Amino acid sequence: MCVSSIKTTFAIACLTAVLGGCAADGAPDRRDPPHWKVATSAGSLDVFAVCLLDARTGLLAGDIDPKGLGGRLYETADGGHTWRAGAARTEIVTGLHFADATTGWAAGYAGHIDRTDDAGRTWRSQRTEMASEVLNAIYAIDKSHVWAVGARGLMLRTDDGGSTWTVVDSGHRRDLWAVRFVSPTRGWIAGDRGLVLETSDAGNHWTPVDTGTTSTLYGIAALPPSIVVAVGEGGTVARSADGRHWETTSAGRTTLNSVAAAMPGSFWAAGDRGTLAGSTDGGKNWEVAPTPATVRLSAIALADDRHGMAAGKRGVVLVLE
Repeated sequence: MCVSSIKTTFAIACLTAVLGGCAADGAPDRRDPPHWKVATSAGSLDVFAVCLLDARTGLLAGDIDPKGLGGRLYETADGGHTWRAGAARTEIVTGLHFADATTGWAAGYAGHIDRTDDAGRTWRSQRTEMASEVLNAIYAIDKSHVWAVGARGLMLRTDDGGSTWTVVDSGHRRDLWAVRFVSPTRGWIAGDRGLVLETSDAGNHWTPVDTGTTSTLYGIAALPPSIVVAVGEGGTVARSADGRHWETTSAGRTTLNSVAAAMPGSFWAAGDRGTLAGSTDGGKNWEVAPTPATVRLSAIALADDRHGMAAGKRGVVLVLE
């Protein structure tokens, strides 16, 4: 889900594509399990960020044309099956996140950050471009508090909806790839060589945790109150039940680039060579699902346990239903 999960809850049964399922009362789920299928491509450029506002409404964005023609955000109103070109972009977008159904942020190369207040139809710049900066992810806790992270330990925060952005000393110079919060005070950041930073005081202090891996972690997702899953190189999965004590497992051997979560304990991860891996037990056990794609999948989002999308190279989009 792209809308902040801090204010959004789902009434959900157990997830799985090929993993089986159960109803909310523990009885066998008689519904057909959801599965991934190829949807209409969203343009022809690589996608780096996807966002679902609900089961049918979403956005994605990514690369720009190398010939100087810029890029586009793409919008869907049917759960990702079809896409239409939306707002023009002049910089590569690597992160999209919404605080609610209308207010969201886009971040990317040159440290560029834009805000929308009409569900992505129009955007306004909030941060002057910095040629040497790269932002890899952005997360809105609410309409006032937003975090962005990027290359060489770059960390930015705003407490006024983006009117002003403050550079925060992360204490590291490793690349930071993903950021997630489960409450206004509790959050995590994933980065190079197994780095995970944890905060329990709204980001005033960030502390490195021992993840048990030195593999780079490209994606992170979390479920209240404190289940956290980070994914990365070689199918590495680092998981914590309390946000502080970590264990590692794997979901295949292919690098995973992004992970998303849905209540009560479902996760999907997307990676290279079209890899999609799912877990229904809070990230403890994983199974790689059959996939119709063979290209790199860079981003994934879930609206709930039965609706999601993954996207990547050359605008390829897969939908879960």
